[in-house]
Amino acid sequence: MVDFEADHATWFTPGGYGFTLHGASWTRSSTEHWGDYAALKSGSTGKDTTYLYTARLDLTSGPSQVSFYSKGTSSGDDSLEVLISTDLGATWTRVGVVDNHRTTFEYFSFDLSSYPQNDSTFLAFHYFYPTGSTSGSSFYLDDMALPPKYIASTGVLYASVDSVDYGTVNIGDTSSVNIDLTNTGALLTINSITSDNPEFVVSNVPTTIGTFQTETFTVEYIPTIEGPVTGNITIDHDGVNGSDALLVIPVQGVGFQATVTTFPYFEDFENSGIIPDGWLNDPNDSGKDWKFEQSAGHGPNADHTTGSGYFAYVDDSSPNPTDATILISRPMDISTLVNPELTFWYWSFNDGGTATPGYMLVDIYDGTTWQMNVDSIGNVAEQWKKETINLTAYKSINLTAYKSTGTKVRFRVFETTSFYHDISIDDFAVYDAINWANLQWPPSTTTQENVPTEA
Repeated sequence: MVDFEADHATWFTPGGYGFTLHGASWTRSSTEHWGDYAALKSGSTGKDTTYLYTARLDLTSGPSQVSFYSKGTSSGDDSLEVLISTDLGATWTRVGVVDNHRTTFEYFSFDLSSYPQNDSTFLAFHYFYPTGSTSGSSFYLDDMALPPKYIASTGVLYASVDSVDYGTVNIGDTSSVNIDLTNTGALLTINSITSDNPEFVVSNVPTTIGTFQTETFTVEYIPTIEGPVTGNITIDHDGVNGSDALLVIPVQGVGFQATVTTFPYFEDFENSGIIPDGWLNDPNDSGKDWKFEQSAGHGPNADHTTGSGYFAYVDDSSPNPTDATILISRPMDISTLVNPELTFWYWSFNDGGTATPGYMLVDIYDGTTWQMNVDSIGNVAEQWKKETINLTAYKSINLTAYKSTGTKVRFRVFETTSFYHDISIDDFAVYDAINWANLQWPPSTTTQENVPTEA
C-alpha cells in the first residue's frame, strides 16, 4: 500500500525514475482519503505532461492489478490515465483512464494480467486537461495498492548525497552530516566505511541493511588546519552500486582560525555583502541583523575605505525594535600586545523627523565577562568619523583559562521609532599602538610599530 504518509519521495526508485517535471510537480497534501496525506497534482499552472512513476515492480510474485482512490477539487472533464511499461521504461502503454472526477474520493482498479508478467515493470500516472484548456482542477491520489516491488538478488545500495560541502568551519569546532544509505535489493552487508583524510571522521557505521531499509552513518569535519581540504568517504559493501561495489562520496570544507593572533588586524567588510568569517549577528538580540552594503538610505552613500566598497550598518526602517541589534567581532588574543588599541570609523546622523535619535554602545569582552558601555555614540555628524579605544584594560593576559576565547568587541545599536537614523561602521582595526610617553631618543631599536594610517 502506498498511502503517502511518509514523504512520498521515498516511494520512487533512486535509479532515475520519479518526477518528470514538464509543468507543476506532484506534491504531498493533507487532503487525504485515509490517514494524514495524499499525493496532489495542482491544476493551476496550465496544461502540462507531469507524470508520477512507481518504483520498479515485479508482476511475477503477487496480485497483477493496481487500485487507488482519487478525486478532484471540482467536477469537470480533467482526466487521469494509468500507463504501464514492461521493458524498464523503454515503451509505454495506456492501461486505462479515469474521466470526469468528482469532488469526493472514489475507488478505481485496473487489471494488469494481460501484460507480460515480468519483473521489469513500471507504472505511471498522468493527469491532464482537455486539449485547448489552460487550467484544470487540482487532483488527489491516495491509498494505492500495487504489485510487489522488484527485489534484486543482491543488495543495491544508494546514498542520500553525491558529495558533501561543509563550508567554513572554525578550527576546533565540529560540523556533522548524516548520510542515509538505502538498500533496494537483498540483504546487504557493509564491510567498512572509511575516510582518506583525518580531518573527516566517520562514525555510527551500520553492519547490514535489510531490503528496502535505510541506515544512517555520520561524517564529522573537525578542522585542525586553516584553509580548504578535501577527502573521500569510501563505502565498501557486498552489493552493487551501478557496476562498482565501492561507493565513494567526495567531501570538502574550509578550516578557519576564528581567534585573531596576528596584528595589526583589519576588517573593512569588503566581503561582497556577506558578514565576515568569524563575525556574528547575535541571534538573541532584537531579531534584526546588521547589513553589509555599499549605501544606506539614511546613512552614508559610500564606504570609508575606498568610496566604492562595503560597510556594516543597521537599517533604521521598520520594524523598530526596542532591543539592541548586535554585531560581535571575531575573538582576538591581544595578550602579547603592549598597548593594544581599537579604532573604527562610524557614521551616525539623524537626518530628519522628530523621533529621538538612535545611538550605539560599544562593549568589550575581556576574556571572562562583557565590560559594558565602554564607548557610546549618538547623533554626531553626517560624515565618517573616527573612534579610538585603548584596550589595555581588556587584555586577556594572565587569564589563562579564558585566553583561547580572546577579546571581542560588541556593537549594540538602538533604533529610533522612525527611519531617519541608520548607524554604520567601517575599517575596524586592532593593533599595538605607539606609546608616546615611553619613546626614547635616540631610539634603542630600529623596530617600527604598525599603526593604521588615517584616511
